[in-house]
Order: sequence, then C-alpha cells, then structure tokens
Amino acid sequence: MECGATSVSLTGGTAANQCFYLSLAAAVAAPHEHHRLVAAELRASVENAVRAARPNWADQDFIGQEVGAFADFLIWGLQATPRLRGRAVAVYHGHDGTCEIFRSPHHAGRASQTLALWYSGPAGGGLGHYYWLRLRNPSTTLGQVLAANRRGAGRGHRVPTLVTDALG
Repeated sequence: MECGATSVSLTGGTAANQCFYLSLAAAVAAPHEHHRLVAAELRASVENAVRAARPNWADQDFIGQEVGAFADFLIWGLQATPRLRGRAVAVYHGHDGTCEIFRSPHHAGRASQTLALWYSGPAGGGLGHYYWLRLRNPSTTLGQVLAANRRGAGRGHRVPTLVTDALG
C-alpha cells in the first residue's frame, strides 16, 4: 500500500523522504488515527535512539536531514519505540527478492506480531521507496512469515531471509 513520502514534522513543518516512517505508521496506527502524526512520532523515537547509539552520524548528515530513513535504523530504534516494541518488522527488497527481518532477540519470538514493508530500490538515480505490505491477517506472526518465506509465499520460490537482531 502506497503511504506517501511527505509528512509533517513534530514542529509542524513539511518533511520529505518519509516513506519508511509513513509505511510503519500505517501498519501500527489505530483505526481513524492520522498516520502522518504517528509517522512523526515514530521518526522522533527511532531517530533519537539512533542518535544515542551513533552520535557521530548526525555530523555526517545520516539523520534528520531529509535524506530519508533506512530500515537499518530499526537495529537501534525498534525496542526504543513503544509502538514497535515487541514486534518484528519484515522488509522485502524488491530488487533482489530477499527479506530482512528486524526483531529483538529478547522481546520478539516466533509468536510476535510481524509488520511487513516492501522496499523498491533506487531507480534512475532516484531514491528507493518503502510501501506497507498489508498482510491478510494483521496478527501474522514471525513464525508464519518465516514459514511462508521458506516455502515460497505463493509463487513457489523461496525468499532468502536474514533475521537481524535489534538492540534492546
């Protein structure tokens, strides 16, 4: 599901390249909750965790400069973000047909709810883009995603999957 790329920052300004946070927000927002506000909340929480773990990145324009966000930010931000804590996030890479799952080894087991995103890599010199993969069952577990990826998830082709342990 396309969730856009432009959002509103917590200070009320326009923020570009926010598709990662908008997609996550669409996956966790309550019914009738405005997902752009949830995206700003997620961004603040995740980026604060990344800044705490990697203080030199702010000086190198990796964070907060509308360069966008990377799924790798979940390594530090997953457990630091209340709406994501205890869940796993599966990121499918459209270009190479793989999946990387971010989970906390202490708080997200095979029975944990899993959110899914699709990442289309950069094309024509542009930026890549994240989409929310709206699963048929919103209570899909990490174990179910791993099993589907092993057997081919409907197309008969296995999905090479890497599980990355987040901190916390």
